[in-house]
Amino acid sequence: MRTPGVRREVAADIVDRDPKHVEILPRFGEHDPLMEALMRGIIDALREEDQSARPYVDHLTRALAARLIRQHSTATIGAHLAAARIAKANLNNAIEFIEANLDQSIGLPAIAEVTGLSVSHFARQFRAAVGEAPHQYLLRRRVANAKQRLAKTDASIAEIAFACGFANQEHLTRILKRACGFTPAAYRKAFHD
Repeated sequence: MRTPGVRREVAADIVDRDPKHVEILPRFGEHDPLMEALMRGIIDALREEDQSARPYVDHLTRALAARLIRQHSTATIGAHLAAARIAKANLNNAIEFIEANLDQSIGLPAIAEVTGLSVSHFARQFRAAVGEAPHQYLLRRRVANAKQRLAKTDASIAEIAFACGFANQEHLTRILKRACGFTPAAYRKAFHD
């Protein structure tokens, strides 16, 4: 975790005072199951070594920073934040950016940048507006794009994988099978028979 930068950015979104003055309290021997789960999620995603894990790692890193600030710091959490909603224009900008860059490795900071919001603020508001985290939305859109290309083109599965932002054919196969129960070849065959 890029500790000072991410932590200050998240703190700026959730505390009522200057985030520079938020102090993390040492709590030795204290068990925090949520922080442990977030750290395990980050480690697992980093072990996958695929490009689509990057937004997921960004999201989990910010969630970890938020947990650290909320439960293990001197911060007072701002009550006004629960009522905040993402502006329709910002949501549209984010979705248009995702759609235009489905074939690229897109990190959460890049998506948030087009909205003018901080990463953690954007991620929270996007989830509230869309019903899923930005990385889940991105992956779902990549799967839909791959399914459409499998059904309507004769491009190789590897070409489709790269065109849809997957690291390689195996990555597309694993994600598609998890999402809809079919391999790319089986999905294509179902449409061509």
